[in-house]
Amino acid sequence: MQWLLVAVLCTATCTQMAGAADSHAGSADVLAAFLHWCEISNIYISPDVALQPSARHGLGLFAEGNLVPKEDILRIPMRAMINIEHAIISPTFGPVFLAIEDDPDVREIEVMAAFLAHEMHKGNSSWAPYFAIFPTELAVPPLLEDNIREVATNDGAPEEVVTLLVDRLQQLQKAFSAFKRTLGPDGSWLTWDTFNRAHALLRSRSHLVSVKDEMGQWHRAMCLVPLADAFNTDLGDGVNVVCKTDGELYGPDSVLVCRATKLVRAGQELLVHYVADKSRRTPTRLYVDYGIRLPKAV
Repeated sequence: MQWLLVAVLCTATCTQMAGAADSHAGSADVLAAFLHWCEISNIYISPDVALQPSARHGLGLFAEGNLVPKEDILRIPMRAMINIEHAIISPTFGPVFLAIEDDPDVREIEVMAAFLAHEMHKGNSSWAPYFAIFPTELAVPPLLEDNIREVATNDGAPEEVVTLLVDRLQQLQKAFSAFKRTLGPDGSWLTWDTFNRAHALLRSRSHLVSVKDEMGQWHRAMCLVPLADAFNTDLGDGVNVVCKTDGELYGPDSVLVCRATKLVRAGQELLVHYVADKSRRTPTRLYVDYGIRLPKAV
């Protein structure tokens, strides 16, 4: 496998991969516990920003006061994110990674999915308050094992999209089988449902992040970024937030900064692009990754 993340991380530029999903575990107690976890994890949230239910999808971030262009909305340290580095150094999952890292049937996203399923199963994960706000229903449903071709075809998807979905399912099944072989009798915690759901969570919530190592070399990596993944998304003029990293920092001290791109009035929802890289904002990718049907690239 070719891994996208070096052992020492430093973030630079973030490509948004998705917004919030359809239904969240968003009770007042759960949200309060999550926001407390954010505070002790050194995640900065502007006092003029609130996390609350959105008419668009699930939870969203809203301006409670006017936000001016370039004003910091969120500052999220790399240490609070979830990425493949955490899987590698995990005392409980790290040995699994070492046993499977050369398996040609397993890619980075599938390692991340297995690690996420592992952490969510543990019950005492350091990210447990973050997991508690994950959606109960996904905007992008897990891959359907038997009838994915039928579902996509009935949805009007062209053959190229149907083929891509079938290929993705087959790849996920091969990776799942590889993990089960590696885990053996100790792998009861990983089921097809938990692995599939973790994969869908990554597809719908993760950020693709450009990262710099201590030698100044840039790489790209998939990260789950608490709070930044609560931004709902837009494909047009509604976008009013961009996320990048503090260019002065690197490695585990990196900080992702989300800023307003224009004046945002109190009460407005804060929105990011589905995919910041316009070359990747094609009808096929938007349908396969997010379930959006568009006649042309946006």
